Amino acid sequence: MVNAGELRSAALRTLCRDGHHLTLDLSAVTFIDLSGLASLLAVNRRAANLGGSLRLKDPSRPVTRLLELTRLTGEFETEPSR
Repeated sequence: MVNAGELRSAALRTLCRDGHHLTLDLSAVTFIDLSGLASLLAVNRRAANLGGSLRLKDPSRPVTRLLELTRLTGEFETEPSR
C-alpha cells in the first residue's frame, strides 16, 4: 500500500516518456496487496490505451498467488526468468 502510488506514477511516466511498452521485473517482490494489484491494472490499462503493453518479468510467488486468487493471470503478459 505504501509503494503502490509510487509504482503507478513511475510506471505511467515511463510509458509516456520511453514508449508504450514496459517490462516490470517482479522477481524480488516479497509482498503485494490489492493496492499494488490495482496499480498494475491501471498501468496495464494505460499501456493498452496507448497501443502498448505491460509485461511482468519473473513474477515472484506472492505476485503469482495474488493473480491466481483474483483470477487475473490472463490480464498480464508474463516473461519467465532466463
